[in-house]
Order: sequence, then C-alpha cells, then structure tokens
Amino acid sequence: MSESGRSSIRELTEAADLVLLLMSDNSILSPFFISRELRETLQQHDNEQSIVVPIILNTCWWEDTVFRNLDVLPRAGLPIYDSSNIKNELFDQVVEELDRKLEKVRQRKEELEETFKLKITEAEAIFNNWQKRPGQLRSALPFYKEAIKLWREGFAPDKKIIEAHIDICHREIDFKHYSKAAHEAYKNHDYQTCFFNCKDALDLRDDAVIRRLYNKVKSQLDEIDLKEKRAPFERNLTQGHEYFLSLQWIKAKEQYSLALEHYQPNFTPERKVIEHKIKICDREQTLESALKEATRLYNIQNYQRMANVLIDSIQNINHEALYRIEHATKLIGYLQNVKPFLDKKTDKWGFINNKTHNIIIAPKYTAAYNFSENLA
Repeated sequence: MSESGRSSIRELTEAADLVLLLMSDNSILSPFFISRELRETLQQHDNEQSIVVPIILNTCWWEDTVFRNLDVLPRAGLPIYDSSNIKNELFDQVVEELDRKLEKVRQRKEELEETFKLKITEAEAIFNNWQKRPGQLRSALPFYKEAIKLWREGFAPDKKIIEAHIDICHREIDFKHYSKAAHEAYKNHDYQTCFFNCKDALDLRDDAVIRRLYNKVKSQLDEIDLKEKRAPFERNLTQGHEYFLSLQWIKAKEQYSLALEHYQPNFTPERKVIEHKIKICDREQTLESALKEATRLYNIQNYQRMANVLIDSIQNINHEALYRIEHATKLIGYLQNVKPFLDKKTDKWGFINNKTHNIIIAPKYTAAYNFSENLA
C-alpha cells in the first residue's frame, strides 16, 4: 500500500465513530489486517473514541486474531454466507445490532460534545485575552488538551484550530521561560547563559525587549571575546618590542611571529607593520652575524673571504643595494680610464675607455674634456 493510501485510511478511521471489519479467510490474511493503521484503530476502540465491529462473512479463524475480544456480528460468530438456512435472520440481526450501536454512538457523541464545549469555552475565554495577559496561557493549555481528546468529526471549532491554539500556548509558555531566564542571567552577569536564552526566545517569536537585551549582551560577549583573543597577541607583541629595543633580534622575531599567530583583522598594529619588524630583525641579525665573522676574518688577514662574507650579507639583506654598489664600482672603473673622442660621422664628442677602447658615453656633445674627480 502506498504512503498516500495509508494516510487516507488513517484519516478515515480517526474520523469514524463506527468502524466495520468484514471478516473472511482472505481479509484476515491481507496486509491491512496486520497494518499499523488497523492497530491504531483498535487502540481508538480501547480508548472509547470509536466502536470497532467485526462482521463474520465466511468461516475463518477469527478467534485466533486480535479481534477475539471484540463483540462480533452476528452473535456467536456465525458466518453469514456459510449459514444458508438462516442467512436472512443473520442479516436482520446484524442490522438490528448496528442500529443499537449507532444509537449508542449518537448518545455518546452528544455527551462528548457537551463536555467538549465546556472545556473549549473555558480555554477560549482565557486564550482570547492572551496578548494582554500571556501568563494565563498556562491555565488554558490543560483545557485545550482535554478538549482535543474529546474532539470528534463535526465538532466546532475545527481540530486544526485547536491544535494551532495549543501550539501558541506552548510557544508563549516557553518564550516566557526563556525570557525570564535571560533577564535573571543578565542580572547575575552570566552573559553566556543570557545570550543563549535570548536566542531561544527569539527563535519562538520576535520581541523588542528581548531583541534589545540580545543585542546588548552580544555586544558585551563580543567585547569579552575580543579581549580574550587580544591577550596573547598583545603579550607576544609587548615582549617582542622589549627584545627589539634591546637588540635581541632572534628573540624579538620569535615573539613577533607568535603575535601573528593570534592576529585578527581588526587588531592594531596592522599585520604588515609586524611583518616589517620581522624583516628588520632578520636584516639586523644577518648583518650582525656577518660583521662578527668579518672581524674574525680580518684578524687572521683573510681579506678575500671577509669581503665575500660582507657582500653575501648585503645581498641577503638587500640585493638591490648590492646591485647598485656593483654598478657604481663599474662606473668608477670606467671613469678611471676614460678619455674624450670625436666621432667623425656625427661630428660629436663622447667618451671611450682608453684601455679596452669600448665606448662608455655615446658621442652626443659638441665638446668634451677630461674627467677630474669623476666629473667632466
């Protein structure tokens, strides 16, 4: 059976006051007779919400089923179609008994409706003013729950309306609980508990007072959280500054690096400032080590190695600076062996290396003189 078919059967049996089960060998063995829907129908019978009447059509072993404790028709469980001599009498008996049961159903339904009306009237009297006095919804809830148990098809208001009112009662009772817990937690400075109670209350419905408290406590929690996150950052940063000022470059770099591990986008100073400090530490440590090694090499007169160490340190620190030094050195070398020359094709003066005869400055001047102190 499809899910939609099961749902339809459940709706029909829940609404029925009288349920007839036609019993035969085939029906007893069918999937429906062992289904959850039928078990729920029998439960309704036990709870006096409906009356279930098995009608024995053919000879079958109904006494071995869950229906053995029910009042079957015809009486004594005689099968209608297998009792040909008294078939008509059995039919008359079934009709007569069903009439009595229907009358019983009508009487019971009238009694239920009367009780239902009393319960629903009391509940509605409280519920209709709930927005002015929401605390009274706790009193309305038991009446609604009793009314929903008594409700039958045809009763007013509709079952869905009652269920909606019950949901509102639960919602407002829970809202009041969370709201009260939030305010008490705030008074006790338990902002974390206050925050979660506000959130639970707002999940039920929006409320201006709780919304303001929620925003307020969230701001406080964010501030506390920020302080907790900043604490290790500032601790490492302060220690790094102390080492930096005392020229302890390795320790300063270590503390700055630890500070960056705790860095958040809204922290000050900015990440690039700390990273620049780390670069300075690297540069100073490299230069300090190089100067120490250069001093040692100077003392043992290993001048070439000394120069290489210093050049390597400068390249590691700033390769652009090393490039400029090398370029300037080359220029100085050029200028030491330079002399003016005249290009006969253009009739312009330039400068040439008098040893290699390479052009240093292209001919573009109307006149040129010898260099003195790197100037011409």
